[in-house]
Amino acid sequence: MSGTDGVRVPSVKLNSSGSIPVLGLGTSRGTREAVEYAIDIGYRHFDSAYACRTEAEVEAAIEKKIQEGVVKREDLFVTTKLFNTFHRPELVLRAIQMSLAALKLGYVDLYLMHKPIAFKYIDDNPTIPKDANGNYLYNDVDTADTWKVESHAYLMQPDLFDYCKTNGIVLVAFASVGSPGRRNKTKDEAVLSEDPIVVKIAKRLGKRPSQIERGRIPIPRSTNPAHIKENIEVCDFDLTPADLAELGSLDRQLRFFGMAEHKNSPNFPYNDGK
Repeated sequence: MSGTDGVRVPSVKLNSSGSIPVLGLGTSRGTREAVEYAIDIGYRHFDSAYACRTEAEVEAAIEKKIQEGVVKREDLFVTTKLFNTFHRPELVLRAIQMSLAALKLGYVDLYLMHKPIAFKYIDDNPTIPKDANGNYLYNDVDTADTWKVESHAYLMQPDLFDYCKTNGIVLVAFASVGSPGRRNKTKDEAVLSEDPIVVKIAKRLGKRPSQIERGRIPIPRSTNPAHIKENIEVCDFDLTPADLAELGSLDRQLRFFGMAEHKNSPNFPYNDGK
């Protein structure tokens, strides 16, 4: 998967079928020109969301590049998400149809649940799908292709990573470099890209600290062309075992997106401190 500048991003196989590029572009409002530029330099994986109101802009950028002959629809991997307000089974189809209407791509490659806090395993829960024998699909073995979670050097989640690896689940990471530009950042908060260990590894490799990431599929969000270009230049080097060990030592179970607005939910996922 290469673009007009010759950058090639490899892919990994998914459980069901197809493959997913190991790097993507996260999107926010005002993202159309960023997506156009990203396609030109080799990005083929784009993460959109109904709740973030990015689907129409992603569509406009993709349609332009298809018309220019830069890409075909089948070259791209496009994700969107089912928002919390549509989790009731009878609303899911409507939500998918609205997203498909906005994206105008005919299909999406990955459809994720956005913040699935409302879901919890309960005996005889009619909303949890069963196989032909009446067994819950998500009881003992999760058959999902992909999970998207916050993951970075300050939040390694090794148990989750090992579980996904064992079960062939691809782990997609948001906030993979700590999301330093997010709106709720406080002035005293740790900045991952300024951590001395990250800076040291980056300097040795001749890279920027924001390019030091491990083991997940990052989807850094940016509308800055320079940052978008930096983020794709991560496929030409490898971290050593010593580098990985040093990054692992930074793990402090620090969440930059703690979803505090949902902390009173009985199914809030972080009440155990993990």
